[in-house]
Amino acid sequence: MSGKVASAKNPRKWGKLFDFRAALIDSPQVMENIPPVRITFPDGTNIFSDDDNIDPTLSKVLGRDVKIMRASLEKPSYEEYWPDIEGLAQRQKVTDEGMPSQSFFDIAVIHILTTSTINHLR
Repeated sequence: MSGKVASAKNPRKWGKLFDFRAALIDSPQVMENIPPVRITFPDGTNIFSDDDNIDPTLSKVLGRDVKIMRASLEKPSYEEYWPDIEGLAQRQKVTDEGMPSQSFFDIAVIHILTTSTINHLR
């Protein structure tokens, strides 16, 4: 294991992450005691994040060793792939990107488009 956070920002390595779904099974009451997450695999099967077999099961589907863990790293980082697009500072590269301490917070911009917005733009 590399010690990096798995992120779809490197789709060549982690593109399969888009095929999974996850949901909390209860509402968190205290941040130190977050409830388990139900993970739905691409084939529709479910497993919970506190299951003893979660790491080997995810590793098998993702094709590499992974470990589910709490956001406890002092200096978490992920790999980001920069496509060959004109105007990007980096092109055709994979870089290590830092994240805020003890979090898995994604610091990138997210765009949400609804079908209503798309229809309006048409």
